[in-house]
Amino acid sequence: MDLGRRGRCLAFALALLMIGVMSPGSLRAQGARDAAAAAQSQSGTKPVQQQKTSEENGAGRKTSRRYQEMVARKPPSPGMVWVNTTSKVYHKPGSRWYGRTREGKWMTEADAQKAGYKAGRN
Repeated sequence: MDLGRRGRCLAFALALLMIGVMSPGSLRAQGARDAAAAAQSQSGTKPVQQQKTSEENGAGRKTSRRYQEMVARKPPSPGMVWVNTTSKVYHKPGSRWYGRTREGKWMTEADAQKAGYKAGRN
């Protein structure tokens, strides 16, 4: 039965855990990518280079969706407020949620008030 490269790497890492060379904590700390690379180097196979996705940052880690949502969007023109379309609240520049809520759009403050949106607390 041929396990393939990934299966051999996992089998090797499991064997290291069973004989006590590696602990579960050290395996977790290394991460799955590092453990696979270590297992491949021990087995003599050449490590496979993985292509970075657009979601990966410069350190090679994927940025979470939550982090991407927390990065503030830039207003199209100065003096605009960010309207949270879900909560019906608008946020002014300097506010914690200015440009950072999941669902929203840019408006002028006068347009937001005419549309029935309330000003945020901060």
